[in-house]
Amino acid sequence: MLHRLLLALPLLGLMAGCTTLCGCSEDKGDTVAPTPLPTPPAVHTIDFRVTGTDPGTVEIALTSTQEGTSTIRTNLPWFSSFQTTRTSMFLSLSAQDRDFFSGTVTVQIYVDGVLFREASVTGFNPGASINGQWTD
Repeated sequence: MLHRLLLALPLLGLMAGCTTLCGCSEDKGDTVAPTPLPTPPAVHTIDFRVTGTDPGTVEIALTSTQEGTSTIRTNLPWFSSFQTTRTSMFLSLSAQDRDFFSGTVTVQIYVDGVLFREASVTGFNPGASINGQWTD
């Protein structure tokens, strides 16, 4: 019996000193928290609107830092929108009557459904223009 105990003592000593191989360590040490996932950027909707009573053709020019500059000739009303994850950009919108009619032209820029800029002109050959640096 003593012989078996003498053989078992070194094994018990190894097991008592085992802290990493068997996972039986009492020392929890510093735990490292997992790295949180980055928050995805917010998506903003930019709306350009041109409305009014001008019965003729209107030339519209719109500019954004993201989309560049576009020009279109159309009748009113006219709407255009795009989405962006940017947090700041220059926006511009203008409309000018091209048929020399009397009426009203209103230009508006909305960001996320909130009015950012607006102008309205009434008269002969009306034209309106707005611009500004939008920042979230």
